[in-house]
Amino acid sequence: MLLHDLTDPEEGKAPPPDVRTDLRDLLGALLLLAVSAGFTVASLRSPFPGQSWVWYSSPGIFALAMALCLGGCSLVVGYRGLRRWRAARRTVPPLHWGEELRAWGIGRFLVAVGIIGVYLLLLGRVPFLLASSGLILVFGTVFREGNFLGGLRPSLIAAAIVVGFSVLIMKVFGIVFP
Repeated sequence: MLLHDLTDPEEGKAPPPDVRTDLRDLLGALLLLAVSAGFTVASLRSPFPGQSWVWYSSPGIFALAMALCLGGCSLVVGYRGLRRWRAARRTVPPLHWGEELRAWGIGRFLVAVGIIGVYLLLLGRVPFLLASSGLILVFGTVFREGNFLGGLRPSLIAAAIVVGFSVLIMKVFGIVFP
């Protein structure tokens, strides 16, 4: 059985392999690598509010770990895409950047980056739990499938879980969030 013969009831049928898939993997990996680099720098600049601040005790350590994971995965996908694209580039028709980026989903990517950028600007100005639950609500409703209420209910549940988990971490471990 081939991969494109598999179906997922939520996602539908997987598209057949395309000669441009490897190039899209490379382009996507480069964009995500840039995001990873930005989050890595931002997480290292997030100081812990104390006299004995060191980078590994910063509240940004989780963001740093996630950024490094995203960067590592992006490097693997980008390397694979570059290797396969270079091997097949003689058979690939001419590249149309605009069409390729739209097919990859650049619009959704830029909206997500914008939402995260606003979230980062709000950190420190708005209470952390309010900004984080707002981020989850916005993501859950903007990138929903179906009607607005279909995305709002799971977003509210996820936001409540994140707030509850964060409060638990703050109370039990004494960790101060930004």
